[in-house]
Amino acid sequence: MKPRIEWLLCSLALVSACNDRGEQPGTRGTPDAGASLAVSPTAHPELTTNSAMNAATLRFVDTVAAANRYEIAAAHKAKIHAGTKAIRDLADTIIKDHEKAQDDLENTLKDASLRVGVSRHLSDDQQAKLDALDKAGTNFDRTYLEQQIAAHQGALALLRDYAGSGDNAALAGFAKRTAPTVENHLDVARHLAEAKP
Repeated sequence: MKPRIEWLLCSLALVSACNDRGEQPGTRGTPDAGASLAVSPTAHPELTTNSAMNAATLRFVDTVAAANRYEIAAAHKAKIHAGTKAIRDLADTIIKDHEKAQDDLENTLKDASLRVGVSRHLSDDQQAKLDALDKAGTNFDRTYLEQQIAAHQGALALLRDYAGSGDNAALAGFAKRTAPTVENHLDVARHLAEAKP
């Protein structure tokens, strides 16, 4: 197991939890709405018969899938509640790009014959973030951008690290292809946050 990847996965989950100080965890979401960030190898019995994927790589897959689903769900809320066209445009881009990234991830797993059943539920932390957006009111834009900056920083670090040192070549290629898109989302979110009064 690569220590750097394992550290990034733990850090991503910790940052995500710390960003929701004061928020009560929500209930599990609907299928297709999001994926759990906390993944145990025992949740994937196929791991024992699939020597091409170790526990760190399995966590990488589930973390990326979770990020895609959360980003899409949050962006749908932004399309409805954001106060500026620029943020709604970012939300449109995020939906399109993260749906494409999710398709790419699933096709990469299939093409590499990696038999992984990725959870399609929101984690409590992800649901809490979406609940915070629902309660943000006039502070929606700021809350959304802060969430997006934190989420994309963590995702970009994870993708770059796996692209450079991941155990599975096909998934490392996916990470390398996806990182520039995530970096672009991060740059736009930062720019919009800096421009907000």
